[in-house]
Amino acid sequence: MSDPFENKPVPRAALLAGLFLMVGSIIVAGYSQLTGVGKTQIEESKVVKHIDLFFVDQPDGSVDVMSAKSGQLLQTVGRNDGGFLRVVMRGLVRDRKTRSIGPELPFRLIKREDGKVMMTDPATDISIDLDPFGASNRDAFARFLESSDSQIIVEREVNLLSGKI
Repeated sequence: MSDPFENKPVPRAALLAGLFLMVGSIIVAGYSQLTGVGKTQIEESKVVKHIDLFFVDQPDGSVDVMSAKSGQLLQTVGRNDGGFLRVVMRGLVRDRKTRSIGPELPFRLIKREDGKVMMTDPATDISIDLDPFGASNRDAFARFLESSDSQIIVEREVNLLSGKI
């Protein structure tokens, strides 16, 4: 079979129009990025509660979840348990390793005013919103916020404002 487009070149005007469209799009996007014009930004709600956690691998394959504040063992996740928790933490730890950051800094689990639960890594500034993964997966982490070592931020701010501290 022969090529139906053989000896039929693309019109020069169409090529130039496509080129100008691509270059124009790059210029507009760059201008918006540099100046903030046309950018939409969603404000995150305030943090109302948080807890700093260490996740310590054990020789038997289990993972100890410990409070960074008190060193208290909050939970031991068995070798065959806590799949979602393991996947999230494995990803955060892998990112730390690629940046040559050690395990000295704790991870932070936060709850926002709007009810969102997020796992954050202060060492890398990465945050993972746990809500889109479903209630049971979110709750695998959220239960640590019920620990006595978790800090309620709203009360602390109110107490600071009222002079009680």
